[in-house]
Parts: sequence; structure tokens; C-alpha cells
Amino acid sequence: MIDKKERLLTVGIVTLIVVAAGLGYLIYGDYNLGSKINSYLDTKSEEAKQDSQASTSLQSELPNDAQGVLNFPSPDASEEERSRHSDLVDKLAVETNVLEIADCEPTPLVIRVSEEESINIKNTGDVSHTIQSGDFEIFLPANGEKVVEVKSIAEFGLGSYGYSCDGVLEGVINVIP
Repeated sequence: MIDKKERLLTVGIVTLIVVAAGLGYLIYGDYNLGSKINSYLDTKSEEAKQDSQASTSLQSELPNDAQGVLNFPSPDASEEERSRHSDLVDKLAVETNVLEIADCEPTPLVIRVSEEESINIKNTGDVSHTIQSGDFEIFLPANGEKVVEVKSIAEFGLGSYGYSCDGVLEGVINVIP
């Protein structure tokens, strides 16, 4: 009878030790898993931040004129500020109805087109992009192209319209008569 009690006591103690070890592992494992998840999220957050900085830094690497043309005057800007921006648009504008975009970098930066024309927008990169200006928005598949009427972009008629590629202001369309 004592042998059975000792054996039962030994089995009970071993069981408690195994259960305690298992609980300890689960607690440590959950903590370690939490650390791994936090580390993963921190890494993804840093990657997103770097991507955002990269697209912003593309603009900051532009020459001063190119940076200036992407900085549209505010609605309450002085006539002088508006005139400077307009002069800069005139200086950088290239008369063409073909806009090439590779990795959200347009060529040319500023295009000048008649309001009666259409623009052939070509994505020469391997990644799809969304181009937007005001209410106008198109999806360009990788290595794809679309022809759009200038009137669909120029919602207010003649003037300069900034457009974004994947949410970042990248270029200007100058609409003339």
C-alpha cells in the first residue's frame, strides 16, 4: 500500500512539474510571441515610413524650379505668387500629348496641351499606378497606357492642374486654348 501511495505521490509531483513547465512555456511563449509580433509591426511601420520618405525625397531631389512648379499657390496667395508659379509652369512646360510615367516619375514634369486634345498616359514601369487630379482618376496597369480627354482632367477650364501618382503630387498639366 505504501508503494502505491509513494508511486501516486511521485506521479502527482511529476505531473505538477510538467504542468508548471508547460504553463511557464506558454506564458514565456506568449510573451515572446508578443515581442515577435511587436518587432514585426515595428519593421513594417519603418518600411512604410521609408517608402513615404522615399517618395517625398524624390520631390526634394528635384531642382528648385521643379520643386517650385509642384508647389501650387494657395487660394489666398498674392497675385505675385500666382504669377511666379505661372511663369515657372511656362518655363518648364513641354508641348506634348504624351505623358510617360515610370515608378511615379513623369516625363516630362510639365506638359502643355490644348483643352481640345487628349493625352496618352503611358506607364512604362513594372508596377501599376493610380493617377489623380481633382475628381479625375485612372488606374494604369504596369506597362499599360490610357488615352484621356483633357476636358476630363481640366474641370475648371484653362490653367495648370497638378496630378498625383499613388497619392503623391508628381507633375503638372498646363491646359491652353
